[in-house]
Amino acid sequence: MCETKMFKLTAQQANELQRELRDPRGRYEVGQTMMEPFREGRDYVAVGRKVFGVDYVEPGAPMWYDKDPQFSAVTISKLGGVPREEISGTRVELTAFPIAVLVRIPAIEVAVRRFRILDREQVRARAEMAEQEDTEVFCALEAGATSSTSSNTNQASTSGVTRAAMANTYSEIEANDAPVENVLFHAKNYRDLRKWTGTDFDPVTRRELLKTGYMGDLWGAQLRISKKQTQGRIHFCAGPEFLGVISVRIDLDQMDAPMGELLQFGWVFYEYIGIAVLTDVGVVKLTVTGEWS
Repeated sequence: MCETKMFKLTAQQANELQRELRDPRGRYEVGQTMMEPFREGRDYVAVGRKVFGVDYVEPGAPMWYDKDPQFSAVTISKLGGVPREEISGTRVELTAFPIAVLVRIPAIEVAVRRFRILDREQVRARAEMAEQEDTEVFCALEAGATSSTSSNTNQASTSGVTRAAMANTYSEIEANDAPVENVLFHAKNYRDLRKWTGTDFDPVTRRELLKTGYMGDLWGAQLRISKKQTQGRIHFCAGPEFLGVISVRIDLDQMDAPMGELLQFGWVFYEYIGIAVLTDVGVVKLTVTGEWS
């Protein structure tokens, strides 16, 4: 079933479009801009900022985050005074690191392509930035799930992702009174859920949602797939307040970086961020054994 999307033009855009359509050359250019290149798959969509809390740090502000104090020490006061309870919290300071993508396009490519290659390359560059950011996100999740203070590692059966294995892993996080909000799959592992019945799993069927990596709901959590996830591994994540933060010092920005002597257009896309799992009990790793074709 096809869906028709309606776009509302401004008065200026409508006048420009009418002017272009009066001329054969203009009609040709309008037709070319409506064409899309053939692609191997959808552009990468980030999942990290849907799992972690996102904090946009003001200029000059420190990237400090305080953990909720879990333990206290009680001291006995002198001369029969009231016992005094002392609580010590933990502060974590992040250091921002850069993520950057360089794009260069020969001028001749702009003339021979049947689509707007300059616009398309800028969209692809932003997708590559999101992919690099998620690479760091999955590294942080893996470190949190295997930290020295966390024993949250489970092993599934060779038959694939089963209801029992999923339920046991949910309980690892829920035992800390934290809800599971996101479950991150590789596509090869997510396919096992397609074998479940409709009463077990509520898949999302709208195409717009599928394009974002959000696949459906299971027991109150959103299931997401990402090619940056390691095959044979599933991460179960509590809500952002029970997990960690992506601290954004400089959000995605760009600057021109052409090479005039080589007749190339160019841009640098960059951001400065910090990523931390602040509560390691908020992420659980489920390792699935077996082979996938």
